Amino acid sequence: MADRKIDLKEGIKAHLIKTDIFKTNLVSIILTTPLRKKNITKNALIPFLLKMGSKNFNTQEKISLRLEELYGTSLNCGVDKVGDNQIIKFVAESIDNHYTLNGEDLIKDVIDLLVDVTFNPYLENGKFKESAIGTEKEHLKDIIEGRINNKDEYAYTRCLENMYEFDGYGLYRFGYLEDLEKITLEEISSYYFELIKNAKIDIYLSGNFEEGHVEKILRENPILQGLTEREPEYIVTNPSTDYVKKVDNPKEIQEKMEIKQGKLVIGYNIFDKQQNSRNIGIVFNSILGDSATSMLFQNVREKAGLAYTARSRIY
Repeated sequence: MADRKIDLKEGIKAHLIKTDIFKTNLVSIILTTPLRKKNITKNALIPFLLKMGSKNFNTQEKISLRLEELYGTSLNCGVDKVGDNQIIKFVAESIDNHYTLNGEDLIKDVIDLLVDVTFNPYLENGKFKESAIGTEKEHLKDIIEGRINNKDEYAYTRCLENMYEFDGYGLYRFGYLEDLEKITLEEISSYYFELIKNAKIDIYLSGNFEEGHVEKILRENPILQGLTEREPEYIVTNPSTDYVKKVDNPKEIQEKMEIKQGKLVIGYNIFDKQQNSRNIGIVFNSILGDSATSMLFQNVREKAGLAYTARSRIY
């Protein structure tokens, strides 16, 4: 498996991962921007609006029909957190060119569609469709309100919010209702163009393709050619930029609900400049609580019977 990086423009990179162990190709576009309370809800709303239609496929139905024409290619989008950055991701998976019936250049068609959806939205008078923003705000509202339905995830994300107090990594990746309600059509449309202008852009491709052919597709794509060079806004996590907060005394937060299984989450913010500390932490977490053979699971659940489940995570 070979990994090759290509600088398409300043702040825009392609990552080609050549492998023949799969029968499918994966194409993803990642927009990276710093985690900030004022922007996190808008970033979460952006992919929902973009999947409603591009300039060349101006409805969700037309996008779906195009995906069917491309041998049932799947297309997904969403948001996540990596360190102190929020990422907006668009991912398409299709069969390899070697398995098409008529020798179609499927990877080109998939790249062109994904680029079109991400960077070439369907606009009316320079703005997103007015009908779309209401629908997608309701969709995002359901996700935010539904966080509490998964008590494990709710307890975990609330722990982070209290540890970091809505700073950086403590922010909830889908944002907040009070911010969602204030977002207007004009604001989200203007913000989208600022995001595309300033975000770090990475395009990942993995599969059994000809690297020279894929590079040519990317360099000749007119939409990618139209993107401006940038000094991307994102936070590189390393020992000199890690967020360190002095805590004199541990905090204890309780939220009471009518449930049959209580959730206890204990968070440790570990800052260690020791060489190889990341790998040491991964091994430590495996021993502590990463599996059914770990110390937490074996002692807290199996031997003492004190919990339905007990585990640890490391981020």
